[in-house]
This record gives sequence, structure tokens and C-alpha cells, in this order.
Amino acid sequence: MVRSILKSGLLFLALWSPVSYAGTIGSNPANPVIALLKMSLALAVVLGLLWGFTALLKRFQAPSLQSKSGLKLISTYNLGQREKLLVMQVGDQQLLLGVSSSSISTLHVLPAPLDLQTSDETGSFKKTLNAAINREISA
Repeated sequence: MVRSILKSGLLFLALWSPVSYAGTIGSNPANPVIALLKMSLALAVVLGLLWGFTALLKRFQAPSLQSKSGLKLISTYNLGQREKLLVMQVGDQQLLLGVSSSSISTLHVLPAPLDLQTSDETGSFKKTLNAAINREISA
């Protein structure tokens, strides 16, 4: 359905463009204000089509895994550019996963769920930034 709408929109644009400029062939040069208005109208049509297609895609997008499958991402820790550690909630268990560019492996099944504090001090960007600046200045 989305493909048919996309094809019809592209067909409309392909057929509309030559028809709108057919009247200007062989006539006097166009007024710059009229040319600017035509260009603005064409831009508005293209942006409107982009907005419409993105709204359609969002509407027909598959539902997230978290809502139906019981998977939930608890925490992440980046080890490098392509390596990270993940703590995933799967049902009643929490798993520590190692993720690289080529594989995902289970490192540990946690015996008790992690107690993550959501206070302002634990994950404060300002506190982390100040600590990094102080280390850089003192080094």
C-alpha cells in the first residue's frame, strides 16, 4: 500500500513538472518574483509529501519489542567504538550481554536484579563532566 502511494506521488510529480513549465516556453523571461513563488510552491509540495510519507511509515511501523516480547534494556556501558556491555531484562531474569560488531554473547545471568538508583547524583552529566575536567587539569 505504501509503495503504491509512493509510486503515484512520484508519477504525479513527474507529470506535473513538464505541464507547469510548458506555458513558459517561447514566452518572455519570467518575472523573478513569480519564479520564486513557483520554486517555493514546489518546495512546499516536496516537503509536504515527505511529511506525509513519514507519517504513513510511522503509522505502519512494527510495534516495539519491549511492549510484546518482555525484553527490556536495563543498562548499557560502552567499552569501545563497537563493543559494549548490556544488562537486559528477559522475563524475571537479568542477563549481562557482551555485544561486539560480530557477535552477542551471554556473559552472566544475574542471580538478583540490579538495583539501579535513579537519583540525580548517580547519572548526573554535570558531575561527570566536572570530574573529567578536573582530571584533565590535574594531569
